[in-house]
Amino acid sequence: MADDHKRAKVLSGILQNQSWVSKVVDVEANIVVLDLTRPSEQKSTIEKLNLLGVAVFGFGPGRIRFVTHLDISDDDINQCEEIFKKV
Repeated sequence: MADDHKRAKVLSGILQNQSWVSKVVDVEANIVVLDLTRPSEQKSTIEKLNLLGVAVFGFGPGRIRFVTHLDISDDDINQCEEIFKKV
């Protein structure tokens, strides 16, 4: 679980640099929650991420939730930087 928490922090840092993200909630565990720059695009952003292989869920209006777990590797997190450019 400690590795999952570490990966969530790294993921949070990557997300903070994305133009479509307005804010990332402070990470305290293996869950990363962000607010979108354009809340009205929540559904399309989730669809894009899912199509790109990143499973995410809505978490209230204009928010998206990511979860790191034992099936997520450091390489997976590092690939997110390139994937997020396509959103």
